[in-house]
Amino acid sequence: MLHPLTYRLIVWLLVLLAAICTGGSLYAHHGLGLNPRPLCIFQRMSVIAVGLVALLCALWPLRRRLAHWASAVLGGAPA
Repeated sequence: MLHPLTYRLIVWLLVLLAAICTGGSLYAHHGLGLNPRPLCIFQRMSVIAVGLVALLCALWPLRRRLAHWASAVLGGAPA
């Protein structure tokens, strides 16, 4: 069984990774003036969606193992 603290740490790392990826793509677009391809825009939207779902899962108090599984499925759904 995965310890809840370990689960929270993994989810917060996922939120951080999504924020770094989104920030990097926005910097390349607006800071460097690179135009994204349509597929890159869809990938950016899915990374933002995964980050938002992970943020909700990190902030929501999960007490049962079933809730951990449900949040993992919801976190992977946008991807």
